[in-house]
Amino acid sequence: MSIEQCKGSKIVVIGATGFIGSELGSFLHKTGENETQLIGLSRSIKEGQGPWSSFRQCDLFSLRQTIAAMEDIDIGIYLVHSMMPSARLTQGHFSDLDLLCADNFGRAAAKCNLKQIIYVGGLNPTGSDNLSSHLQSRTEVEHALKSYGIPVTTIRAGMVIGKDGSSFQMLLRLVNRLPIMICPSWTSTKTQPVCLDDIIHSIHYALGNKASYNKAYDVGTPEIFTYRQMIERMAQLLEKSIKIISIPLFTPKLSRLWITLMTGAPKSLVGPLIESLKHEMLVRPHHRPPTDTCPATSFDDAVKKSLKSMTLKNTSPHAYKGAKKSKQSMVRSVQRMLVPPGKTAKWLAEQYTQWLSASFKGLIKVINIDQHRVQFKTVFGGLVLIELLFDETMSDNNRVLFRVSGGMLVDQRSNGKFEFRILNDDVALIALHNFTPKLPWWIYRWSQAPFHARTMKRFGKYVSTLR
Repeated sequence: MSIEQCKGSKIVVIGATGFIGSELGSFLHKTGENETQLIGLSRSIKEGQGPWSSFRQCDLFSLRQTIAAMEDIDIGIYLVHSMMPSARLTQGHFSDLDLLCADNFGRAAAKCNLKQIIYVGGLNPTGSDNLSSHLQSRTEVEHALKSYGIPVTTIRAGMVIGKDGSSFQMLLRLVNRLPIMICPSWTSTKTQPVCLDDIIHSIHYALGNKASYNKAYDVGTPEIFTYRQMIERMAQLLEKSIKIISIPLFTPKLSRLWITLMTGAPKSLVGPLIESLKHEMLVRPHHRPPTDTCPATSFDDAVKKSLKSMTLKNTSPHAYKGAKKSKQSMVRSVQRMLVPPGKTAKWLAEQYTQWLSASFKGLIKVINIDQHRVQFKTVFGGLVLIELLFDETMSDNNRVLFRVSGGMLVDQRSNGKFEFRILNDDVALIALHNFTPKLPWWIYRWSQAPFHARTMKRFGKYVSTLR
């Protein structure tokens, strides 16, 4: 199969400026036909046209923006991770941020009648019921994308070997900088990394190919390695002499610390990856894409190709970089909680306002001004702290959206949104987006921000008692 079968189609790459997206765009541009439009999509602004027919800017945390960006699109290639901060202050686990973005994209894909979604996720460890948060998140995202009825093709991969791959860069920098390496027990875990080219060829195979709809393909090197063997082989390819000392401990916290110090990778990225190293990441032999179109590149060839296109300078690859700092001190806060099965987002929003009034009785009262406006006021003085406006056009049974329209605690430039969302019948997300506080940042950071986080945690515990 080739991109020729997609003639006349519009293909959007979500995460177009990232590690895989950048290379995929160049590849598809070279192999594509004039009748196929290749569209790049990212939260950041793309300077220059590059390989794209056009480029669209979109914040996936905004359902409205995501729907607008998906208009007239036929196929979406989803390459998004949320392991790096997306605002000046981000409250919430990366898996909850990832889940919310995936749900937005799944909703937008259904509303805009996409023909196919192609998603690059992680290899599923066999025989493990206790997945790491990183691998569990990859599975949740896959399920979220599938939940709105659009055919999904999943490409499952382990560590990606490529010049800007985060895990590959960590491994490369460790080998290049350390003459002696103390290897904890996770280095004996078996794995199969994958060449970036193999992922790209697998995506190319799946594009518009109905035989790939609702299927998952595993991609990886033909060889199986332990992480220690990969380190030793990498050292040979770099012509480095390295002494390895093994210790019989998993030590995820210590490993996170020394990998962060030695490689410059941020803790928010290193932590989840280290946690996942307890699992064997192996390719299921009968789930590879057809080898005639998607050959499996050897580890040595993949590393050699990557080394040719890079220098070992102290530069940060795509995955080490978070969102560009905004001139405004914006906040994003996302919390997950379990709710009684069958409840709606409207029910959850009503529970929140009732619980808040009861929990802070004598301090805060919640007043419904009319069907569309809610105010949070101080009991003494009647000062409006925050005002919310109900957005009926973007709300339904599974999602209730409010605009943060005013109040003493809200900066007038704020374009904040506060939403309640139900997923999978009993999982809920409550999210605050693009909120700009009125208080000076350092005061907000140590007062209103932790108060909001503690309040949402307490509310989540309360809702769980109603199950």
